[in-house]
Amino acid sequence: EGDGGSAYSLTDERGVALISGTPATSVFLEASLRGFVQPRVHSVELKEGAANATKIVLERSGIIAGRCTHLGQPVRNFTIVFWSGNPGETRKFEAFSDRDDGSFRVTTAPIGEVTLFAVSDDYPRSDVKGVTVRPDEEAVVELELPDPIEARGKIVDGVTGEPVEGARVQIYTSFQAWYLQAWGNEAKSDAAGEFEVLGFSPGDGRFAIRKEGYAQWLGQGFGVAGETLDLGVIPLPRMQALKMRFASQQEVDFTQYSTAPRGNQFYPRKSFGEDGVVVFEDAGPGWYYITVAGPRSSRAFEPFL
Repeated sequence: EGDGGSAYSLTDERGVALISGTPATSVFLEASLRGFVQPRVHSVELKEGAANATKIVLERSGIIAGRCTHLGQPVRNFTIVFWSGNPGETRKFEAFSDRDDGSFRVTTAPIGEVTLFAVSDDYPRSDVKGVTVRPDEEAVVELELPDPIEARGKIVDGVTGEPVEGARVQIYTSFQAWYLQAWGNEAKSDAAGEFEVLGFSPGDGRFAIRKEGYAQWLGQGFGVAGETLDLGVIPLPRMQALKMRFASQQEVDFTQYSTAPRGNQFYPRKSFGEDGVVVFEDAGPGWYYITVAGPRSSRAFEPFL
């Protein structure tokens, strides 16, 4: 993990792969095999002088086939985003290029209910669709990319109400409240705090506003094809600290636990200190959903203000 080095090994007839010479530190493990779903990356803490064994289970994959079009015409270059369960943890991206007929074939889809959409550099996210993937047959779906929708708004200081110039506005490819990937170019607010940005899809869409000295704003808009989306006046909040204390009635090494709160910011995961305290300096006001991950499990707590 420290210097970004990597090592590879093939499994034998028993399914065992041996990687030697690794230092005693935190490492990430992943496994892949054609015809199987690539599982989530495993984080492992290696101990010095001990044999470190980790079991990774590969599940059989299925196939999703279809076409990606815009106004009924094939799209040559696009990406299929798909997942089963939680899109924040299990989403996968598979890019397709030079597809004269707009066809695609995803061969690593998990078996069961899968959600997916298409997106390209020129057109925002398609409608989100669900398919049932079975081991013995292809799931077939048609995905239509829309024209991007223009949005306008005004950004003001959350305390003074004065216009904020130079705030950066970024549209995100999203699903419900999940910000999956930035889409298109950023726009900037002018001296009057006003901005125009192109790239919303019809329906629910998400965007982020960033400006030095202010907390990030995560916003929502509802696009309608052929109409300009009015995002209104957006009060950008000042930064403040979010402090969390982890307590236990038993003796606990708090440094083995970490958290990445989810609210009006994108927060990197941070470990608690020896005193059970962790601080995020650039927080903003609003509700936060807290998940604490430990050596063996994770626990979600009720949102709090």
